[in-house]
Amino acid sequence: MSKDVVVKQSLIDTATGEVVKQKEFYVKNKFDAEKGYYFTSQKNRINIFPNNIHEEITDADIGKLFKLSRQLQANTNLLVYRSGNNIKPMQIKHIAKLLEVSERSCVRFINKMIKLHVMGKTVERNCKFSLMCYKKYFLCPTVFFCGCWLNYNLYIMFRSDLDKILPNWVISKFNSKN
Repeated sequence: MSKDVVVKQSLIDTATGEVVKQKEFYVKNKFDAEKGYYFTSQKNRINIFPNNIHEEITDADIGKLFKLSRQLQANTNLLVYRSGNNIKPMQIKHIAKLLEVSERSCVRFINKMIKLHVMGKTVERNCKFSLMCYKKYFLCPTVFFCGCWLNYNLYIMFRSDLDKILPNWVISKFNSKN
């Protein structure tokens, strides 16, 4: 579990070296072994980082990405939809329906976003005897981020982009898990 950290702050007179004022306060621990890195303080809200959008992305693509950002699962950036009382990963047909495009156009859009590192995907099989597989689609946390904790799996998926903005101590903590 994440625990608060005690920070001691001292105000020192540089001429005399005397401690003029001292105070202690608690701050939230920025790294948790289970949750990951405390990426943002906005709980359950979508944070948009528009400076990180690639030049090849059109205004129409940004609109589609914004629609998709409303379907993110907190702290995982996984695209999900509700089916009854269950939350399930969105597939191409769900994304196409949400974006109001054909499945073929949806595949082209997703492939373009994956190529530009705005989206990522994983492929999993339903069971070992089935040929059916399903994909999970994620949005890059440097463009859209939902939640406040950046987990290890999301870091690994978008490592090249995240290494540019994360502090070195966070990168070394994530890399020490390998």
